[in-house]
Amino acid sequence: MAEKKKAAKTTTKPLGVEPVGLLSVESVNCTLPSMAEFDKEQERKKAGRPRKFETVEELQTAIDTYFESCFEEFTVALKDDEGKKTGERLIKKQVEPFTITGLAIALDTTRQGLLNYEGREEFYDTIKKAKVRCENYAEKSLFGNNATGPIFNLINNYGWKNTQHIGGDPENPLFQITQLTDEQVLAQIATLEAKRLLK
Repeated sequence: MAEKKKAAKTTTKPLGVEPVGLLSVESVNCTLPSMAEFDKEQERKKAGRPRKFETVEELQTAIDTYFESCFEEFTVALKDDEGKKTGERLIKKQVEPFTITGLAIALDTTRQGLLNYEGREEFYDTIKKAKVRCENYAEKSLFGNNATGPIFNLINNYGWKNTQHIGGDPENPLFQITQLTDEQVLAQIATLEAKRLLK
């Protein structure tokens, strides 16, 4: 162990620089890159992280693989009226929902990464179609037993809005109840109650 420490220790000659304050430079052990190497490194940094998909076809293949992974195939025996097996039928059943996060994971990226690809003109249509397919799945889920999750998904991922429109009788527009006196409020209630009873 002691031998390794000695082997790792190196000595350097002082450069002859006088100490300034508490700092002193005793040795410099580095090499500067050439201008060509420096320019190449700057271009690499400017370009950013390399893309996972260079072509639309590569991206589309990965997207298709994701959607196919959400299904399982089952073989069902076909029988005649007497119960004898006459053949088999292959059935595909969706076992996983289509989600934006699932798509991002399958593409080995993030939701933001998907948005970045969508922002590139050549990939826009491909990503948009995949997102519409996920949106369609969520929209169809609204008709199931519990629509809370799909509603949340549609509002937060697809820009849907949950709005409530309040209207009134065109001849008697809505008014500010806070500006009425107690007598006016009671009169309005009586008028509305009379209209309700007439219907």
